Amino acid sequence: LHNFKIPAKIYQKIVNEDYTKVEYNFDCGYFDKYVNTVGREAMDVLSRVYAIQDGYEWNEKNFPETVAENKKILEDYLTLCEKNNARAIMFLPPFPEGYRKHFSKEKLAEFYDIVFAAWKRHPDAGFFDAWKLEKYFSDADFADSVHLNSRGAKKFSEIFNNIILNLEQG
Repeated sequence: LHNFKIPAKIYQKIVNEDYTKVEYNFDCGYFDKYVNTVGREAMDVLSRVYAIQDGYEWNEKNFPETVAENKKILEDYLTLCEKNNARAIMFLPPFPEGYRKHFSKEKLAEFYDIVFAAWKRHPDAGFFDAWKLEKYFSDADFADSVHLNSRGAKKFSEIFNNIILNLEQG
């Protein structure tokens, strides 16, 4: 949240004094749609609408300071892994159809440019792109517009574990 301008009053409602418990029971609009997704096993109609809305909303966002900071964090992380003989595996998780369909192709291309540039500098790292696994995931695998439910998480974990095993053997 350090790059976002959030009034202190709202921030205090998000994170309590000892910073160990996140509280979502405030009325600021954005988080309200995610409050009741805990334990949900499949997206409902409203969640599908939010997935489309979230895809569109991200198209309008522009946080160059955060992008620059995240590029540095990624570079530092990949360098640290190399120095310690650890293979880093970057991944883009799956998203529901409505989100993918309405997310900006330009923003996605910008993401890929950043990841592939980092990958080029650190060729021992791996990159797993679950965005492109739309035939393996349906809305029934998501609790809301950005979170897998237990079924989807199990499915993703199995696929990702196989990728890791193949990297280790190859």
